[in-house]
Amino acid sequence: DKEIRQALGRENFINKYSIAVKFNPLKKETVFRGYSYTVGQDGSITPMIHYDPVEFYGTIHSKSSGHSYARFQELDLRINDIISVEYVNDVMPYVSKPINDWNLENATNYQPEPFPVSCPVCGRPVTISETGKSAYCTNPDCGGRQLARMVNTCAKLNLDGFGEATIEQLGCYHLKDLVELVCLSGWQDRLKEKGFGPVESSNINQQLVLLMTTPMDEARLLGSIGFTSISVKTWELILGDISFDEIHDFLTRIDPSGIYAKQMKQRLASVKGIGPTTADTIVREFQYFRSDIEYMMMNAMITKYVRKFGKNIIFSGFRDAELAQRLTDMGFIVHETTMPTVDTYALLVPNMSFTSNKVRRAQNLGVMIVPVNEFVENIDKYI
Repeated sequence: DKEIRQALGRENFINKYSIAVKFNPLKKETVFRGYSYTVGQDGSITPMIHYDPVEFYGTIHSKSSGHSYARFQELDLRINDIISVEYVNDVMPYVSKPINDWNLENATNYQPEPFPVSCPVCGRPVTISETGKSAYCTNPDCGGRQLARMVNTCAKLNLDGFGEATIEQLGCYHLKDLVELVCLSGWQDRLKEKGFGPVESSNINQQLVLLMTTPMDEARLLGSIGFTSISVKTWELILGDISFDEIHDFLTRIDPSGIYAKQMKQRLASVKGIGPTTADTIVREFQYFRSDIEYMMMNAMITKYVRKFGKNIIFSGFRDAELAQRLTDMGFIVHETTMPTVDTYALLVPNMSFTSNKVRRAQNLGVMIVPVNEFVENIDKYI
């Protein structure tokens, strides 16, 4: 009832006419049967816990993520252990190990399951992080890493339906290979040989053709290509200070002494917001992605990244997805958590009496502060 909602209103940005009721998670006991393992894009090895099936709300579950090497060690699971499976937040079955007579007796019959010393996909030695929390495969050509990387790349490039099964069926783990398989003449026959039907093949081809014919700036390409933990936003920071041509020139020179790589690493690390870890990752992984990057730069509609000075608009005290999209379409970058800087165009607030750390920061910097309703009703005045 709109009148009741209006009468009850909001307080401190919380609706007074609604309430969320949190129920305790459902919990069931079952029997542990063993582990399998997945390898992520960054090489992290995640154990998957397999158990006798349990049902929550009509859905059958027979495995759960073991999260990390540290969690694996903490659980100390043995075959036939009784485990508790909790249905947390309606999405994730979470495993714990109760202390009971059965598990104490089982410990005399079975040894704890060992963590693999070799990558379960490529067989290379497993590396444990300095903190002891994570286990990694450091082989960049590991099939598990390649698969996860390619799936992530396709998702960032908005290629719909390119999940693990599709990528494995295509057998393409580099963007260049995928484009050449799907976009060049004879693609129907090649996809047919891979087991795709006419409708699937046509959809795959259309998405890749659209990718190659739609303008995309350098930051989005580089942020999607697969550099470990380096996003589009990070590349925007870098390319706002160093051109891609300069990065490419330094990192593709004949450099037996490593002097050019070292100079570029220092140059990247000096960019505000970019530290030595990110700089090291770019220099170390550039050659691996070089053929993909150069192919896309030459054949796709890649445009130079232009830093958008003064084009940041920040929201404080409210959220408005529709307004955010409208401003994005106009060329602005919308933030909800970032603090204002000298490059901020405007800070939008619920009303002029609203106060926050963002407001105080904007006032100190001289950034324009506008109530959101005033801004929307007179947008031509402020833009």
